[in-house]
Amino acid sequence: MTKLQQETIYELFSTEVSYIRQILTMTDVFMTSVSILKSSQREGIFHDIDMDKLFSNIQEVLQGNLLFWKENFLPIKNQLIQTGLPMNPSDLKTGFLNVNTNKKKKKLFSFD
Repeated sequence: MTKLQQETIYELFSTEVSYIRQILTMTDVFMTSVSILKSSQREGIFHDIDMDKLFSNIQEVLQGNLLFWKENFLPIKNQLIQTGLPMNPSDLKTGFLNVNTNKKKKKLFSFD
C-alpha cells in the first residue's frame, strides 16, 4: 500500500462522514425550523411551504448513506483499529459495486 492510497482512502472516509453530518444538520436543524415556522402560521408567511418538495427524499438519502457506512466503511475502520494494518483499497470494492443495486432497491437519490 502506498502512502497516497492510504491518504485517498482516509479522504474518502472523511468525506462520507462529513456528508452524513451535513445531512443530519439539514434534517435536524432546517427541517425542524421550517416545521416550527410553518406551524406558527404568523400571517401565513410559511403556509405555502411544501415540506415534501423542499426536502424531497432527504431521509431516504440519509438512511442510504448510513447503511453504506455501516456495511462498508465501519468494518474496514474497525479492522484498522484492531490490527493497525494499512487499509486495503480492494476491501471497498464490494460496497461500491453494490451501490447501484441498493439504489434501485430503495429508489435512492432520485429527485422527483
